Amino acid sequence: NTAKLVNDVVANLEYNVQVVEEWENLMDVEKLRQELERLKIPENTYSILTGGFPSETLCLVYEDKWKIYYSEHGQRTYEKKYESEADACSDFLKMLTRTLNN
Repeated sequence: NTAKLVNDVVANLEYNVQVVEEWENLMDVEKLRQELERLKIPENTYSILTGGFPSETLCLVYEDKWKIYYSEHGQRTYEKKYESEADACSDFLKMLTRTLNN
């Protein structure tokens, strides 16, 4: 029955979207590190909770709020603030993978 098959496919897609959204909402620094390792993202392209100004590196820090910035020539050339660790980690992963894919 085609209608049942379509309903099953839609239900499965909705479930998968929900799982991904829940995973992103639960992302923390440890899960971020695991995902970066799984994706084989070069460690010299990012810094997590180290701070400072590593050369040409995307950085994630906690300074009263979660922040992502790009360190270049001893300066923060881009900075975005987040209320939650999950949002910061999720965006950090997206930014890093997008940058490396370009």
